[in-house]
Amino acid sequence: MCLDLSQLSPDEYMKRQHLKEALKQSGQQIEEGDIVLLYTGHYERSYRTEDWFKRHSGLHYLAAK
Repeated sequence: MCLDLSQLSPDEYMKRQHLKEALKQSGQQIEEGDIVLLYTGHYERSYRTEDWFKRHSGLHYLAAK
């Protein structure tokens, strides 16, 4: 399963609400034992630029829980 979070700014943490919205938009459901990938768009937005090393979104602690 992959959740699309590419609309978020690279300077923003991915928060619980962002994950819930992406899950709803995907029409999928997370079950125990599932692996969830988070698509941030970092490669398309930043590859071969200085931002590749300096600007990237992160997963907020509470969203990870």
